[in-house]
Amino acid sequence: MILTALGLYNNSAYTGSNNVNETMPQDKINYNRVWKSSEILPFLTNVGIERMSCDSYGFDEGEYYRILVNDGPMPLVDCRDGPGGSCSGSKFGEFIRGRSEGFAGYNEVCGGDHSGVLSIYS
Repeated sequence: MILTALGLYNNSAYTGSNNVNETMPQDKINYNRVWKSSEILPFLTNVGIERMSCDSYGFDEGEYYRILVNDGPMPLVDCRDGPGGSCSGSKFGEFIRGRSEGFAGYNEVCGGDHSGVLSIYS
């Protein structure tokens, strides 16, 4: 879920197309696709957020963030204004708020009646 929420491995974000048939055709392999199942194992993937400090290389002094998937950096499509495709602290905050708003109200939109509490133990 976190990979989807962060917009990672979304082919349409890189191609500009929202048509899944253009980014993931059924009649041939799209070798330029972002999503490759060999890079992500559903039960073994490690996702981390790395915070770095920078005061050189032509970038403003401050904190920068990047996402690591299985120890490899994954640039955020809409947030790459720092060194090595990282995201500045202020832009990262905006990015996370925007993604949170985009996924807010999931329960209401999908018509669920979940309270948000795991109740298998009660």
